[in-house]
Amino acid sequence: MKKIISSISMTFLVVFLLNGLALACTGIPDLNLSIVWQENGIPATLLIVPDGSGPPFTEARTSDSTYVDATIYLTLIYNCDGDTGPVADFPMEDMWLEPMGGGVVFCSGGSNADGNTDQYGNTQWSQPLSGGGWNEGACRVVVNGMPLGPPEGLPLNFNSPDLDGSGYVNLMEVSGFAEDYFSGFTFRSDLHRDGALDLSDLVVLAESLGVSCP
Repeated sequence: MKKIISSISMTFLVVFLLNGLALACTGIPDLNLSIVWQENGIPATLLIVPDGSGPPFTEARTSDSTYVDATIYLTLIYNCDGDTGPVADFPMEDMWLEPMGGGVVFCSGGSNADGNTDQYGNTQWSQPLSGGGWNEGACRVVVNGMPLGPPEGLPLNFNSPDLDGSGYVNLMEVSGFAEDYFSGFTFRSDLHRDGALDLSDLVVLAESLGVSCP
């Protein structure tokens, strides 16, 4: 009788462990199946401000100052012994953007996704980011510390009134802008993003003076 009870207990234990393993692996994204994309894929620049007061992704600009929707979409998929499905409620803190060429310093959590993944495994980047510095190259999505998406990255770069990426917009930025203005065109100071350095860029800089990372 004791042997029968032990056998039944062991069976329940194995079933419990297997069910627990299945539940665990449904929350782990398979980066080979997960997808990242943009609707347009048009090269654009997004202005970022340390306090997150910059424009949303729908107001990114092309090099001639045309607005373009640069929203980034992500769908996370799990693969559990061949059984696939969406990774729901994956934490936004484990999904972020990073520039591929460096030069941008995001505030803590400043480039995280808009929210956790929904029941279909979907999330996006559409809200303003918080940070400083600049990057004229591509960016990429990172999930759990691993890059996801096309090897060449996404055609979105960043600039900021926080020219030096210190996390604070102060008079040092005014000095940096003046240096760029008198030495010719420099991408980092083209804050209005129209291919020229002029009063419109200085207005953007002035509006952010004194702001800092939260």
